[in-house]
Amino acid sequence: MELAPASHFYAGGRKVRVDQVDMSVSEVETWRLCNNCSHSELIGAAPEKSACPQCGSLLWSDEGQKRRMVRLRQVFAGTSDRESRIGDDHDEREPSFYEKQLLLEYNPKHVTDAYRLESDEVAFGFEFLYKATFREINFGEKGEFGEKVTVAGVELPRKGFSLCRHCGKVQERGGRIDHALTCTARSQAAPQNFIDCVYLYRDFTSEAIRILLPVTTFAGSERKHHSFLAALQLGLRRKFEGNEDHLRVTDHEEPVPETAYRKKYGSSQISVKFVPSPSGRGLG
Repeated sequence: MELAPASHFYAGGRKVRVDQVDMSVSEVETWRLCNNCSHSELIGAAPEKSACPQCGSLLWSDEGQKRRMVRLRQVFAGTSDRESRIGDDHDEREPSFYEKQLLLEYNPKHVTDAYRLESDEVAFGFEFLYKATFREINFGEKGEFGEKVTVAGVELPRKGFSLCRHCGKVQERGGRIDHALTCTARSQAAPQNFIDCVYLYRDFTSEAIRILLPVTTFAGSERKHHSFLAALQLGLRRKFEGNEDHLRVTDHEEPVPETAYRKKYGSSQISVKFVPSPSGRGLG
């Protein structure tokens, strides 16, 4: 269940709609998102650069890669008592689908151990990161409409959310918006009171395993991809004799410098440590 604007959650025979982001604990930030890799930077936190410091993409400095984002810390649902009740004859749930991306960032110095398969035909290996940042960005509801933006090599329509910059209420379809009772802009409809196309994000830092996948084996095969993830989760469950649901697994791609190729990785957040081995550092 995603507690994001316009989504619903169900409890105690009620259906409640999330319609407000708490702007008192979050502020609108401007980020620069790389079009080619997973790197992103909060503008103002470091000197501006002409190219991406991670992959060297020259589109890093393009104005289209600057995006307004809000760290999602708390949301509210203001559905009335009468409207929230679910009748006995209507128990269908309305799922909400969002365009989301989980981006992985790490410093090569945080790679403490790495292994690879000794084969010239198959590229496969894994490395242990004692520190990695996972940043999940919600780009708004899925759909064909919205500005197309390329992030980490993926071009998609990313419509974002439209919020009141004062109270965080979500602008409804058709332009109607109900401000919070205490909102200072409640009696105004000026465009400057709204933030259009804002993205929501949250991030965390964890240890991680990064697994290099052979492109020729997994390219174009969702079945093989999901089978590998299932095998990985089963292996973790058997190894540590417990439930692994608290671990996150995501795809991660890195551009190969001066080529059109991309390395494909499966990355998993972990909460355990491996015994160091003199097998080398990094998968390159």
